Amino acid sequence: MSKDVKNLEHAEAAPIEELEELKAFWSKYGHYICIVLLVVLIFMIGKNWFVKKQVANIVAAQEELNTARTPEEFAVVVDNNRSSYVTPIAMLRLGAAYYADGRYDEAIVTYEDFLAKFDSHILADNAKFALATVQEVTGKFDAAIANYSELEKAGAFKQDAILGKARCLILKGDKIGGKGLLDLFIADNAGKPIVIRAEALISAIDRLQNPAPKSAADLSNFFAAPTAEAVAPEVTEPAAE
Repeated sequence: MSKDVKNLEHAEAAPIEELEELKAFWSKYGHYICIVLLVVLIFMIGKNWFVKKQVANIVAAQEELNTARTPEEFAVVVDNNRSSYVTPIAMLRLGAAYYADGRYDEAIVTYEDFLAKFDSHILADNAKFALATVQEVTGKFDAAIANYSELEKAGAFKQDAILGKARCLILKGDKIGGKGLLDLFIADNAGKPIVIRAEALISAIDRLQNPAPKSAADLSNFFAAPTAEAVAPEVTEPAAE
C-alpha cells in the first residue's frame, strides 16, 4: 500500500474516533450538563423577573412619596417599604412632617429609627442634624450637643453644628462655654458671611430663649427678648371731703 493511501485511511478514521469520544462524553455527563444549563436558564429568568419587580416597586414607592402630604401618608410609604431607595427619603420627610405639626417626640423617634437602620446612608448626616434640631427646641440639650459634636467634625453641617452646639450651651446655662465656642468660630471664619450669625448669638446671649419654632428654618424667636410684665396702674383713693 502506498504512503498516500495510508495517510488517507488515517485521515478518515480520526473524525469517527472523535465522534465516538463525544458520544461517550455526552452519555456520561450529558445529563449533568443539561441540569446545569437548566439552572442557569432559571436563574437568568428569575433575575430578570426580580429586576423588573424591583423597578416596579421603586416606581410605585416614588409615586406614593410624591403624593404624600400628611405624616400619616408618609408613614404608609415607610411601612410599605417597597424600595430601599425610597424608604429612607420617606422617613426623613416623615420626620419633617411630624416636626412641622409640632409632634416633636414622634419626629425624634423617626430620626432615631432612620439612624439605627441607615447609619451609613448618604443622608445620615441630614437625619442627625434634624434630630439635633428637634432635641434642641424641646430642651434636650445634652442629647443635641452630642449630635452636634459629631457633625462639627466634618461634612456639610459642620458650621451649623458648631453654632447649634454653642446655642445649646447657652440655653442650658453655660454662657461662658457657649461664648467661647462662638469666639473661636468667629476667629476661624473671619470674613465669611456666616460670622454674622455667630455675632448675633453673642449679642443675644443674655436674652436667648428656646420656645419651639414652627419650622426648622424659623429661628427668629430664639432671639426674642422676654416680654415685660404689664404694670398695673396705681389706683388713687379719692380724697375725703
